[in-house]
Amino acid sequence: RVLAQLNLQSTPINTKGYETLLQLTENTVSDSFDLYYGLFMYNVNATEQMDKLDRAFDDVKQMLYGRLHGVLRKQIVERVPMPGAPSSRSREGRESPAANTQETKPLSPSPCHTFSTVAFSTAKC
Repeated sequence: RVLAQLNLQSTPINTKGYETLLQLTENTVSDSFDLYYGLFMYNVNATEQMDKLDRAFDDVKQMLYGRLHGVLRKQIVERVPMPGAPSSRSREGRESPAANTQETKPLSPSPCHTFSTVAFSTAKC
């Protein structure tokens, strides 16, 4: 039922795993809600399984957000460029004028810095 709620669609770049997920969704979407309700009501493990599913989603989200935090910290505090971001050098290998206007030392924690963007201004808050 959760998969059906996602309205998953086939794409030109489906992986084998995604194809299997689409097939699973297709196989279960035709089951009536009464069947699911009956399984929920009469399976003594139903609530435990739902709790495990909730915890599994939370664990995966924590891993994803934890890694994102590390990437953002490197970009903001350690000034490591974001993968795929434009370089401060031109195609000819010369430093661009805009690159000279940015501060290169790491940011210190301060309540006036916002983390909505990776770039920052050297102006006072």
